[in-house]
Amino acid sequence: MDDARVPTNNSGKSGRKIKAKPKSNFFGPYVLLQTIGEGEFAKVKLGLHKETREDAAIKMIKKEWINSDVKLAKITREISALKVSRNCWENYIYLL
Repeated sequence: MDDARVPTNNSGKSGRKIKAKPKSNFFGPYVLLQTIGEGEFAKVKLGLHKETREDAAIKMIKKEWINSDVKLAKITREISALKVSRNCWENYIYLL
């Protein structure tokens, strides 16, 4: 992991080092691979189940994005639609 130097004043010189937060390459039992899509409020990553080796599309939404009732309603509506369509695509759509 690389260390980054953080300036403490306008001169840009500091001896302090901070450690960058490592990116997690896991989401539950899934190893996150490449990004396969991006939308208005989410990024979709290809996931590979650690044990079964099955592929999955994992939609990731940043909590910071949900900063209004309108955005929360959009996400809630999408989750509802996925739950309804799950009956048609039971082997393909899972809500984690």
